[in-house]
Amino acid sequence: MTLPSSVRDVVAEHVTFEVDCIDRMYLNVYVPGLQFPAGLVGYVHRQLGLPIASTAPLARITDRFAAAVHRYARDLAIPWVDFVKGQRKDDVLHEQLARFEATGRGEGVVFIGRAQEKTTVFRTEKRHNADGRPYPWIVRGTGMVNHFYFYCLDEDFGPFFLKFCSYFPYNARLCVNGNHWAQRQAAKAGLGFTPMDNAFAAVDDPGALQEICDRLGAEQIEVLLRKWPAILSHPFTPADRADGYRYDISILQQRSETGSSPLARLHADALLLARATGVRIGELRDLGLDCLHEIDGHGAWLKVPLGKLGTERMVPVDEETITVIDRIAARRTPGRPLPAPTHRPAGRVPAHPPRPSDLRASLA
Repeated sequence: MTLPSSVRDVVAEHVTFEVDCIDRMYLNVYVPGLQFPAGLVGYVHRQLGLPIASTAPLARITDRFAAAVHRYARDLAIPWVDFVKGQRKDDVLHEQLARFEATGRGEGVVFIGRAQEKTTVFRTEKRHNADGRPYPWIVRGTGMVNHFYFYCLDEDFGPFFLKFCSYFPYNARLCVNGNHWAQRQAAKAGLGFTPMDNAFAAVDDPGALQEICDRLGAEQIEVLLRKWPAILSHPFTPADRADGYRYDISILQQRSETGSSPLARLHADALLLARATGVRIGELRDLGLDCLHEIDGHGAWLKVPLGKLGTERMVPVDEETITVIDRIAARRTPGRPLPAPTHRPAGRVPAHPPRPSDLRASLA
């Protein structure tokens, strides 16, 4: 008897069709002229008519945007969620999306979430000229600030979210799912298919589906970006936009997926992850998409949730295992955040794990 030599051989026996499609795309949304201190100085001078280089005047328009978002949610009776530490945003989305779809609406804002996250901000510092006289100057820094998550349902893209930083210049992130876009376009074209959570289980004409997937590109995403900020509470005034302060977009992360028996591939990756880390099946099911943590000087670690022993634990992982986790995350339900960390460790994790006190300090 000949046994399969690898997981790839096992999966190959169950492939029924193949379709290449953009899976998850995470995009930067920003105003190019406001990404550096001199650009903010120009905005303060031209748009606000003030002669000083300071972020103090920007605090008022920052507060104005936050008030507008709250007013928008209140006036339209949109559910509001203040995310708490450790809460899984995907669980909130599933619950809120089910309620939204039960109303029969095919498009709209499902809910608005608020979370504090670390991001780049601009602040004013005091400098001194050659005569020793002080003057204000704008510099770049980081801070923990509120972010507003607009979870929406679009007639073409399905579930997606647009996240705005509440601080000027209101940089944002857009997360869309190509598989759900393709599903909706296939339904409009009358193409028969069986949907999966984040893929296709079967399709009447794989060639026609591939043609649909190939149509998804910059034009469709640009339409989505221009459409929804106009529906939502736009951070910039019409006068700002008329003067050229308009959002641009760039790809932060993109995942492409070949739609050949996706459930079998997901199972194969789960087996690889279990073998590499020793986690149990129940623990695999409960892993969050923020399960990866990079600890300074100690590489990357997988945070395993509470198991039957009632304890959490940290498991060291290498680059190959991180890639497996990324593939699993890419096939999860749309609207879920992408996995951390952004910066991958340069090599394998150290032979000696950090002390528990080190872990607590790094993850605090």
